[in-house]
Amino acid sequence: MHRKIGDLSPTELENLSFDLIQKLGMKNLVWRTPGRDGGRDLQGEFFVEDMSGFTSRQCWYIDCKRYTNSVSWPIVWEKVSFAESNSADILLIITTSSLSPQAVDEVNRWNGKSNRLSIRFWNSVDLETRLKLYPEILVKYGLSANPDEGKGVVVLPLTRILLKFSNSAYSCQVFGSGREDKKLNVVYSISELIANRLNDFSVDHKMSTYDFKSSSDSFDWLNGGDAVEKCKLDKYGFRALASYIYDFSGKENLFFINDGGRLCVEMDKDIPDHIQEDLINISLLSSVRIYFKENKIEFERFDIE
Repeated sequence: MHRKIGDLSPTELENLSFDLIQKLGMKNLVWRTPGRDGGRDLQGEFFVEDMSGFTSRQCWYIDCKRYTNSVSWPIVWEKVSFAESNSADILLIITTSSLSPQAVDEVNRWNGKSNRLSIRFWNSVDLETRLKLYPEILVKYGLSANPDEGKGVVVLPLTRILLKFSNSAYSCQVFGSGREDKKLNVVYSISELIANRLNDFSVDHKMSTYDFKSSSDSFDWLNGGDAVEKCKLDKYGFRALASYIYDFSGKENLFFINDGGRLCVEMDKDIPDHIQEDLINISLLSSVRIYFKENKIEFERFDIE
């Protein structure tokens, strides 16, 4: 029997919301300091282009409420006050239940005024509707009604990446240009990730984590294997991410450092949106959380309960 949204723990709801919001296109998504209720707020940026071609930046604050009962207006107001005092443009409340009738009325009243801050909310139905767009997230958190049928859909984004790099490796061989070894390294690492995740879903019906060991799981071009091991990242997810980043970087070696519990690697160039999208899709099939900060990529471990 698959789980329902309401079966998620508060931490799982926060992690699921992070994955979903990142897939929906939120940029520079980060965790904020835990609130009084122990929950972690999210903050990110969304860029909107109008018909003239002008792009505006919206600062979003997101708060996740794993509630059985409806969310009252005083609880929402506390988040409104915090978001407004920090010059946020939009506050999004995500809940496994719903807003109380009073809260809905007050939110509508607030949005009807000329306030800088706008309030949005997703109840359980809204959340489920958006999750249906990304079956890989449903399977990852045990929410899929048909996990066996969903496994093929889950790996589809990675299969597309696999096809892209297979074709690139073939082109390198035919035309004698480019680094075929780098392309094949990505092909092998992503194939390895897909095979192990499919086995996880078949045997345990959930994603497992296999800690990276520098002595056996590193690459010749990877410097900082001890830092990776210290962060206890999933070896299959990290190897796929590192191989992709290695090819994109154009460098002969990649240097990873442990910075306050997160693993970091710096690029010599900006990271385009399509590259970020591929890396997010890879991270979704691992217990590796990925962050983008200008030309820096950060990783940290998280576990599904």
